[in-house]
Amino acid sequence: MKIDVIHEFSGPNGPIPNGVDLKDPKLFSLLAECDWRWHGPGMGDLFTKYEERFGHHVPVFLNGLPIQQDKFKTKSILSIDMPRRDVLDDTIYLVPLGVYGSLDVALGMFKQTKSTISCLSQKIVDYINNYPNIFLFFNHTEEGEFNKDHVENFIKEISNRGIKPSRVIFGTACYNAKEVFEKYAPKFSQKIKILFHNWALRSCSMHWYNIKNQEGYRFYGDISHTESIVLPEDIDINKKRSNRFLSFNNKVRTHRLIFLSILNNLNQIDNNLISFDLLDEESNIVSKIHGSIENYEIDDESIRERWTSIKDIPNKVKSVDIESVKMARGHGWDRKDTYLDSYINLTTETLFFEDCYYMSEKIFKPIGNLQPFINIGSPFTLKELKKLGFKTFNEFWDESYDDEVDPIKRMEKIEKLITELSSMSMDNLHDLYHSMIPTCIYNQNKLFEYENDKKVDKDFLRFCKTIYPEVAYENGTEETRENI
Repeated sequence: MKIDVIHEFSGPNGPIPNGVDLKDPKLFSLLAECDWRWHGPGMGDLFTKYEERFGHHVPVFLNGLPIQQDKFKTKSILSIDMPRRDVLDDTIYLVPLGVYGSLDVALGMFKQTKSTISCLSQKIVDYINNYPNIFLFFNHTEEGEFNKDHVENFIKEISNRGIKPSRVIFGTACYNAKEVFEKYAPKFSQKIKILFHNWALRSCSMHWYNIKNQEGYRFYGDISHTESIVLPEDIDINKKRSNRFLSFNNKVRTHRLIFLSILNNLNQIDNNLISFDLLDEESNIVSKIHGSIENYEIDDESIRERWTSIKDIPNKVKSVDIESVKMARGHGWDRKDTYLDSYINLTTETLFFEDCYYMSEKIFKPIGNLQPFINIGSPFTLKELKKLGFKTFNEFWDESYDDEVDPIKRMEKIEKLITELSSMSMDNLHDLYHSMIPTCIYNQNKLFEYENDKKVDKDFLRFCKTIYPEVAYENGTEETRENI
């Protein structure tokens, strides 16, 4: 399969991302200062200086695809500013807008920012509209959160530029994205192509596979420790562990505050490996929680008090495996000793109350380290994991919380389950973990399999083939031709 990435402008040291306002003299000045490099050497300076001069985050990543491109030989760059090249019938062309984290900035919703879509030239818009194999690829695949305002502004920006909805791909890690678009943009949901891309599975499978197979591997070059992974031979079933639970909590989110309140009520914070940093939220904890649950009918009035008890703990910061909770960014900080001294991972995912259902790297960390988990996150996450071939733990405890769409009822079920596990003796919990080890080993091997077989990358290529079935296979590897 052949896929070309189209960008509009190439500087002296490589392509400049689509979706930036090249007519802005401040941007031209900044690019010149950074030697016209958007990525690689000088990238950090450009990003920092951009925020200083424009007052908001950089709106886009560098052009690219969310796959390991050299493996499948899928990328050759077509630059509009270069001499004309013919558009070939046997090739899919993607015009990527790689969102840099914030949809508000990328869609022009933040202060006086311009939408990245509005910054596309008329020439590129004509290319997208006039060729059946050229698509605008709005690449938000490293995030799974978007809401009604984002959908409506996305549709507005496409309409303002006169881009045909059928020529647009919305990439996301939200696994119910089609339903969200159907809810907020029913007229467009059947035309826009929704790409679900499980970036976390792709990234984490590669991450943990490399930790296992490459001595001294570091995901981030600037961390001081060497990462490690729990392998079956590391488990000493005769050795009792000190902690029932392990839970990493970086950014403050409402469901994490509720979760921490639940643990606080059960006296499970100080005597377990639970990380958090509440210093910046000390005065806002109650209002944050009440703001999220006020739209739900709550029969039990004690819930509000019970779920805000974290406000009263004397210690507002607790770190587990690094010096500061705020140092952590995604995966890349893990040390096996932390997992080997705890039994159950209480995984507080990124989203809980939101319309979008999303699994991040957080759910794959216990899978990579042979630990059973309870997911404090979106509904149907466990069901999604099973679709991917993983096993969950319904054989050992009640996982009906995963089917509960109402977030209040879902949290109550999770609270009940954590309460039951908190009341178990450590000896019984040790025996329970022992019985779960085969499932944990199976899940870890399944995670390695995703990296070894490049399954997520292949799913991306299958998607491309479905949107333009006429595409011919490139003379690439036999593996590619046989499996796509």
